[in-house]
Amino acid sequence: MFKVLIVDDEPLVLEGLKTMIDWGKYGFSICAEASDGEDALEIIKLMNPHLVITDIHMPVIDGLRLIKEVKEIRNLRAKFVILSGYDDFKYAKTAMHYNVNHYILKPIDVEEIEELLEKLNGELQVEMRSQKANEQTIAFITENVIHRIINGEKKESLFNKAAFLLNIKDTTKIRYILMEIDHFSMWMNDFEEYEIKNKKDQLSYVVQETFQINSCMDVLLYIYQHNLYQLGLIISDKEKCDAGIMNLLIKIRKNVLDKCGFSISMFVSNSAKGIDSLSTLYEQILEIKDYRFFYRVKNIFFYEDIKKTCMSYQFYEGDLENVLKEIENNDTEKIKNGITKIFNKFYQNKVATVIIEAYIINLKAEIIKRVYVLNGNVDEFAKWILDYKIDIIKENFMQMKELVTELCLCTANYISDLQKKNSSNLIYELQKYIDNNYSKPLKLQDLADQFHMNPIYLGQLFKKKTNMYFNEYLHHIRIEKAKKLLQRTDMKISDIAKVVGYKDTEYFTNKFKEVTKTLPSVYKKAEMGDHGEISEKNI
Repeated sequence: MFKVLIVDDEPLVLEGLKTMIDWGKYGFSICAEASDGEDALEIIKLMNPHLVITDIHMPVIDGLRLIKEVKEIRNLRAKFVILSGYDDFKYAKTAMHYNVNHYILKPIDVEEIEELLEKLNGELQVEMRSQKANEQTIAFITENVIHRIINGEKKESLFNKAAFLLNIKDTTKIRYILMEIDHFSMWMNDFEEYEIKNKKDQLSYVVQETFQINSCMDVLLYIYQHNLYQLGLIISDKEKCDAGIMNLLIKIRKNVLDKCGFSISMFVSNSAKGIDSLSTLYEQILEIKDYRFFYRVKNIFFYEDIKKTCMSYQFYEGDLENVLKEIENNDTEKIKNGITKIFNKFYQNKVATVIIEAYIINLKAEIIKRVYVLNGNVDEFAKWILDYKIDIIKENFMQMKELVTELCLCTANYISDLQKKNSSNLIYELQKYIDNNYSKPLKLQDLADQFHMNPIYLGQLFKKKTNMYFNEYLHHIRIEKAKKLLQRTDMKISDIAKVVGYKDTEYFTNKFKEVTKTLPSVYKKAEMGDHGEISEKNI
């Protein structure tokens, strides 16, 4: 429906116009009425009707002066129909000067007015479509220019275009405000696309309405959809203090919560002169968002409050390795404690979100490597873990910690299942390696690194599958090899010790006796069937 304002100082005329005409039939509805031009002007400023039907002769401000003043105000769309009992050409001539083409004489002719309404409806429909297309074109151009400037593009022609589109002078003080819908990620699952659009449009309307009600429309220079879940506002500072802006933003937040049913967070830059300062102001917004990550309890943030906060860019690589080991061990409590320790450091040192994001990416990559080593389905697992949504832009500190912990616990279970499936083959491969390399100085830690396993877990798995501890098995293999050499060769016992991996002959002798319950020399004598003693030179 198109909104209509009726202005006449005769009550009977007002009543007749309201009751004699079926306004809805022609796509109109009466939004207000006024008995003089002064009241009419205020109503027009507030309600911005599509059509004003006004008498010429009225107290305070007459019809022609009303039209003149309205035409001088930007962004008012009213078409005027002059209603008068005087068939005087000079009035019609003056009205035409203000682009008024519709002039109706009293007494009212209902058919004439209805014909005019039908014609005006068609004109307004055409104008509305044309205006919408123009607005969309101008909005596209304006937003493109804004995005280019905030992303650091510096061209004089670009600044001039933006200054013209936004009506910003070099001396105009501006601020950038970013408004963000809280918990927007949940909307993507709960609402259809058209519902999300309606909610965002509603947010934009409430913000503009609040500026208007608080007489700040001249402060709001531009408002646009910055992205799916954020509104960008460029406002004129006009020497206003942070406290004044804070009060306005508190009202906006309350109105959004009451009328839209969701909450928003807001980030406010300092003020600076001219459109060329916009990229600097937007950089301040990005700094605030880093800071906000750690202070989710707040909802309105000013750059002035956080500009002295220094973000850390230290990467805690050692802590990452510890967490990965606990993932391999599938130790739930140690995983939780490890993540808590890391996030405590993030919080205490105010680590920049770009570093936290890098940490999470690195964590995912290292987990994928371990799945690859365990012969898991790398393609499927990599898709899952890379799609695991941890959006540092949308989440707060505690949510991020919970998501990372959940990721680690899930992958720990997955890796544990892979380890169980591969444990038999793994121990078989490890036994083969020991059998072929027993003479080398083998250590469980080195083999664990080589097989990309946690040494504690590998030791436990080895014991479970072979019923021997690693060192026990290694000594067993070495003694078995030594027994064969004692049986089949005339090598000295000291040489045999070295060949099977013992540098110290005495240590070899003790281990041999521990396993076989006899000394190497006695074993050799018994195997050779010789009842004589082995000479000292053979030891």
